[in-house]
Amino acid sequence: MNRLTVTAHCRALTPMLAGGANPWEHFELRAAELKSALRFWWRAFHDFSDLKALYYAESNVFGGKILEKDPSGKVEEKALAAPFRLEIFPTSPINFFNPGKGEKPVRERNGSIKNQPRLGDDVTNEWGDGVRYIFYAILHHKGKIHNIATKAKGRQVAKQGFRFDLRFTFPQSDEKLAAEVLRALWLLMNLGGIGARTRRGAGCFVIESFTPDISKFSFPQVPEFSPQGYKDPETYLKKGLEVILGKWFPKPLPAYTAEPGYTAFRPGLSEIHVLYNPTVGKGSGALQAMDAVGCMMKKYRYINPKNEAQDMHQALHQRTTPSFTELTKAQFGLPIIYNFRGEREFGTPGIPSIFGGYTAQGVVYDGTRHDFADKKNADRRASPLLISCHQWTDGRGYAVICHFPAPLLPDGQKIWLKAKKDYPKSHHVCEPPPAYALVDAFIQGTDKSLDKGFARLARLWTRPGAAGAAGPTSGITKPPPPPPPPPADPQARKRFYLQQAKTRADGLPWCVGEISGPPQGQTKKQKWPCILWKLAGDTLIEEPGTWWLRVDKVQPPSERARLCEGTLFLCTNQADARTENKERYLYSFTHLP
Repeated sequence: MNRLTVTAHCRALTPMLAGGANPWEHFELRAAELKSALRFWWRAFHDFSDLKALYYAESNVFGGKILEKDPSGKVEEKALAAPFRLEIFPTSPINFFNPGKGEKPVRERNGSIKNQPRLGDDVTNEWGDGVRYIFYAILHHKGKIHNIATKAKGRQVAKQGFRFDLRFTFPQSDEKLAAEVLRALWLLMNLGGIGARTRRGAGCFVIESFTPDISKFSFPQVPEFSPQGYKDPETYLKKGLEVILGKWFPKPLPAYTAEPGYTAFRPGLSEIHVLYNPTVGKGSGALQAMDAVGCMMKKYRYINPKNEAQDMHQALHQRTTPSFTELTKAQFGLPIIYNFRGEREFGTPGIPSIFGGYTAQGVVYDGTRHDFADKKNADRRASPLLISCHQWTDGRGYAVICHFPAPLLPDGQKIWLKAKKDYPKSHHVCEPPPAYALVDAFIQGTDKSLDKGFARLARLWTRPGAAGAAGPTSGITKPPPPPPPPPADPQARKRFYLQQAKTRADGLPWCVGEISGPPQGQTKKQKWPCILWKLAGDTLIEEPGTWWLRVDKVQPPSERARLCEGTLFLCTNQADARTENKERYLYSFTHLP
């Protein structure tokens, strides 16, 4: 029997979390995990009004269980094996990062430096503060803060850059089946990833080549995997998605008004956007894009919505229940774990002394009572916001944002704010959010939105009413083309900014500051450690030592929310030409795009 074997040669672009039965013990690339991811994206881009028909069609591609009648008319469950074979194996050494107990230097009152434990660990030094935020749940097992003291290690992470092969074997040279799988593979590569935390940019990869070259086959309606020849990521993605939609969706493409019963793309309801060229974050390429996503998500989600957090905080103190009737933050998915500090400490930074909190999840409600012990209670709802991170051909990073709205909870369930055991009177049941304003504003619309961490936002698909959704274009004058973006290379970028900066009237030379760590000090006296760069002719020179950017020097105040490790800005290292700078503070802060 003739078989068709196709091997995809891949490279990991962002850190990857993958494992077997006990993923906390060791990293493992598994064919079953990858096949599950392919199944998800195949399902997400198919439109079946009948779920039974969806399961049947899906099982014929990826395997599964279906119901069939035997000759006597009795309905029986039948197992279908996947009609193709998938193997996955690394082809280069894999370097690992093993999270453990982290420390940070803190200056004592007597001036001495002492290392103290901090939330998280040295992920910030390895990949940036934004990646640490994304990986928080895996740093210390189950996120338990007491593991800092016990030095418990977190989950092993494979560092980006390693290579691996995906080998697909199809029976009888079945090019139609191969095309179905390859379309799902294109979606997985461009919109998703492998392993855990893939909805926040982890596990992203690129297929560098195929053996044999798939362009030599007559696969029907399979998008191009290589972006070569495309001017930008949005053009490449738009073309590929149009090929897939033309094969898998009705023609003409309908505008949907009713949410699907599962996470899926629906024109008119779903959104797909591209955020290109990160302006914050550490590293370069896809890794900088992931760090930028984490940085902006951390800023946006911190005590937001504030009224909900304050309501819960007060209810715990007063041994009552919160007063709100719906939990807006659930738009990002469930569960949500809330931990609160002692009285008069609401919203303050530092290591918390946790006294209580909530876990938000689903609970069955029959119209008269809530069944907190029902096994059908939905304790998890994956986020409808899927973010993947990539690197364009010029080396710059970009993120693809997919927002696929679908019902947050099964019919007959509400949100249960389950108070910790010491607060039995503070349990609260409320409605799931009816809309997505909080997620829309996260993508674009505030000074802490995701688009503020990138140079450009391109909208491929929008839905009416979403933040920044396109309106009528007739009579609108096209804006002038944007100036050329700065180079992707970090050193060339700093040189570019300094060369483009206008001469100052006071004669002081411009410098480029780079945030090198988390802020120190209290809110009104916060300051960020920085690295300082200047030009000597055309040569970029790093000034020795650590410099400091004080919070009161960052104007307008809205810019303070954007600052995180890797942020670049123009500044001077003197207040004026006559004043000596003994404390190494930076002045004349100017935001860089």
